[in-house]
Amino acid sequence: MLTIGIPRALHYFRYYPLAHSFCQTLGVNVVVSPPTTREMLSTGMSCVVAETCLPIKAFCGHVIWLQDKVDYVFVPSLRCIEAPLYNCVKLFALPDMVRGAIKKAPVLDMGYDMSQGTQAIYKGIFALGQQLGFRRKQILAACESALRTHTIYLRLLRQGISLPQAIEAACGQQLSTSAEAERKVGQQTSPPRSATVGIVGHPYITYDDYLNNNLIPRLTKLGVHLMTADTLGRDDLDMGVRQVIGEPYWMYEREITGAAGYFLRSHKVDGVITVSAFGCGPDSMMIDAVQHSAKRERHNPLLSLTIDEHTAETGLVTRLEAFVDMVEKRRTDPCGEFSSPSFYTPGHTILTHPVKLTFPHMGTTRVALKVLFDKIGVETIVPPPCSKRTLDLAVKYSPEGACLPYKLNLGNYIEGLELGANTLIQLSGPNNCRYGYYHKLQEQVLRDLGYQFQMALPEISGRTIKGVIDVLQEMSGASFRQCLSAILLGLEVIHDVDEIERQVQYVRARELKKGTANKIWQQILNEMEKVRTRSALKSLKKRFQADLAAVPMDRNRRPLKVCIVGEIYVVHEPYVNQDIEVELGKMGVEVNRAEQVSEWLTLSPELILEALGFGHKARIRKAEKPYLKYWSGETVGQAVLAEEDGYDGVIQLAPFTCMPEIVAQNIMPKLKERVNIPILTLVLDEQTGRAGLLTRLEAFVDSLQRRPKPTRGTQRWSLVS
Repeated sequence: MLTIGIPRALHYFRYYPLAHSFCQTLGVNVVVSPPTTREMLSTGMSCVVAETCLPIKAFCGHVIWLQDKVDYVFVPSLRCIEAPLYNCVKLFALPDMVRGAIKKAPVLDMGYDMSQGTQAIYKGIFALGQQLGFRRKQILAACESALRTHTIYLRLLRQGISLPQAIEAACGQQLSTSAEAERKVGQQTSPPRSATVGIVGHPYITYDDYLNNNLIPRLTKLGVHLMTADTLGRDDLDMGVRQVIGEPYWMYEREITGAAGYFLRSHKVDGVITVSAFGCGPDSMMIDAVQHSAKRERHNPLLSLTIDEHTAETGLVTRLEAFVDMVEKRRTDPCGEFSSPSFYTPGHTILTHPVKLTFPHMGTTRVALKVLFDKIGVETIVPPPCSKRTLDLAVKYSPEGACLPYKLNLGNYIEGLELGANTLIQLSGPNNCRYGYYHKLQEQVLRDLGYQFQMALPEISGRTIKGVIDVLQEMSGASFRQCLSAILLGLEVIHDVDEIERQVQYVRARELKKGTANKIWQQILNEMEKVRTRSALKSLKKRFQADLAAVPMDRNRRPLKVCIVGEIYVVHEPYVNQDIEVELGKMGVEVNRAEQVSEWLTLSPELILEALGFGHKARIRKAEKPYLKYWSGETVGQAVLAEEDGYDGVIQLAPFTCMPEIVAQNIMPKLKERVNIPILTLVLDEQTGRAGLLTRLEAFVDSLQRRPKPTRGTQRWSLVS
């Protein structure tokens, strides 16, 4: 009999009854891994990078436990359950990560993405069933059975039955109806204790007793009755989300901000405990939003727990005991009624004039943005370049687990507001990364600090710019044509800046007097932001290209060539990456980024080439195809192309806790088996020191110099003549 293994981690706690019923109807034997153990977690930790969050580490340990005991291990990719809400990239890229991290894993995968429509989902389910050797009619019957079981399971949870008991009941062969299941399990439930606490967290954390140090058993032992998000109705959860953050962004937003927002101001509970894993991208933002919401109004006591593999049992127990004591005391000595619920409505409203606009830095993008806004008559206040002060301000008011781009963007806003700005601009829209959540949390932080401002949030979906033009028109009063003309000029500026910078990178590695190219580069940036017409831009570009060509160089030198890949912000922002391009240039290394901002912002006619499969991004997708099925983060494909293009080495830059780059890091071991090019990964955060980074760069360059030179591939840019 065919045997499929299901890891008792991540999706198990939400969808096991559904998967069990599907397999049972098809006559497939199901093997579930045992509860998480120390050995299991250690095994999982050994095959993924350290930055990976705790639940993923545990999941990999469960996969390894199962891999020699079953024909397949089921590892689904859940991208979108309810459009337009998306899951964490680590969860919908889960099959890719497992294949990259665990060589022998017999992965059976299936994608679920509601944004592609129900037909695509059914097509994926039928493909999965046919892969296992079943006919369409059998698969359809299994789907119907699975949906019925899932409905029973959710109904049991709504009745207040604990999740483990609901799983057992929903999967029990002797229980034929929902009513019978509820009646059986209802006999097992414990009577309410003296105090009730709302537990807020993902089921794969709150119900994994090893990962959370027996959180629920400990609270139960302390005489506490527990409620979870599963016991709440959709209306209650939606109300909670509106109170905390406005509108949901993540797929599981309701079970975090929704449940927390409801519990904080509910008379059904006496206290609230949030529990999340350190390094969880979505939770780092959502929990911080919950804490900001709690500061605005009177609420139930709140305790936030963050766990990882180093969380000490003793410290956790002490915090729980102190919290329960406080909750009990408060129950006997109430402080009055809660204030009426207020709904938080962040984001773009009708802009008032005059607009004094500020925006965050990212490399040279400030040049093009200054040109664009000046052309349509919008006053801009460019914040000072990123500095230690910027970062200190940001860290002070940011969640600990937030990524460095979020923190520095916040610091830029604070410095811009200090200089008199009254309008902040940030791109918005559906996104698989935390970027789309930035403005939601940053607005709360800045308003709590007392700043008065308005948000301009142009929505960009895919490569469309209509949302951008709409906001520019509202901001400036300019016509559609004038705004489009300004955008096109800005894009041309960033394209020419990128082209000149490639020339600077070439000269920097060959110049006889170090620092000459850098001086010209600073002049270029200062002059380029004053451009107002295409003819002036063309003239300026020609002049500076001539200046660079005249720099005395050793033209016979063949320097090492290194390609920089990774998260676009840290790749382009010199303060964050410690001027890595300049430092490598001093070492005589020619540096090139795998993707320039101008390529990231590509419009027609390049889009036509992309659609036909000939463009820059199409080439990346083709290169990453052997390694990625459910995710396209570009870093992997760019590393593959670096070897094809004849680079000597690759440096991956990643902000600490960056979700897409953690996925890429876990794919790299598989890539290194096929691609013969050294790869250095540098993880950057506010603690990154320049001296330590330079030491690592020097060692990497030294290793490249000792390595036999690869055959040069096709150049992707024009060199100085």
